[in-house]
Amino acid sequence: MMLLATLNDTAAADMDAQAARAAAAGVYWLELRSAWRTSIAELDDARLQTVAGVMSRRGVRAACVDVPHRSPDDDTSRPLERLREVFNRAAAIAGTVGAPFVRLMGGLGEPDDESRGALERWLEFFRRCAGHAARAGAAVLVEPYAGGCVGTPDAGRAIAPALRAAGARALYDPRRFSSGGESAAEAMADAVLPLLAYVRVDAASVERWGRAGGMLERIIRGMHRRDCFVCVEWNPTATAGGRASEAESPAAYAEAVRRAGRLIGRGAVDAVYDVERSPQEERQ
Repeated sequence: MMLLATLNDTAAADMDAQAARAAAAGVYWLELRSAWRTSIAELDDARLQTVAGVMSRRGVRAACVDVPHRSPDDDTSRPLERLREVFNRAAAIAGTVGAPFVRLMGGLGEPDDESRGALERWLEFFRRCAGHAARAGAAVLVEPYAGGCVGTPDAGRAIAPALRAAGARALYDPRRFSSGGESAAEAMADAVLPLLAYVRVDAASVERWGRAGGMLERIIRGMHRRDCFVCVEWNPTATAGGRASEAESPAAYAEAVRRAGRLIGRGAVDAVYDVERSPQEERQ
């Protein structure tokens, strides 16, 4: 089943506003990254209960829990150990809110070198994370990005079988490879397609790659028959035409949601809401 999701915190810091605006756009799955300007993985249990209550009240569900790229408490002397601690917390949160996936960048730091040994060390880390997530009822989404240890098509193809065996899947965002041109973005998409369970785009991505017969259509066609998500991010400072005011962003976002909905074979309703005021502010 193909489902539409949205990154929760690009429109507002307040969790209730985030959930309300997603539902108003006809998107009922949230990729949880932060709430009240705090990483989801760093919220205490009381705040997490509030998050769960808000989602239940607004009729939205969690698609994914993000592991932050960097934390203020990062210990640079033991990056993998610190990352594992944060990941374990995110996996526990995924179990609590019922999210099927936990997102993990494909190398949250440059590998020691370009050798096979460096790749194997990261792969072992991904395997352990996948096992831990599975115990919480979730799966790991490894997200490749240019410059990381899974940042080339060759590296993606090399580790795909081992990640699949560990129960991990892939998240793909074409913007991570756009600096290399469309051919680079397409090559990486082809490399991770066998593992792909999640695609993240914004209005500009949909405009660039979402044309009929284009890359997004081909990727999504290849993902059918799996439980997968297409996450449309609301970018409040840019649209397909370049820089835009926040007042213009809802229209661009709504159009991206509609086009993504058509790509996955379902309709998406119009998004009509006030981008400047949260539901709490409107009641005051």
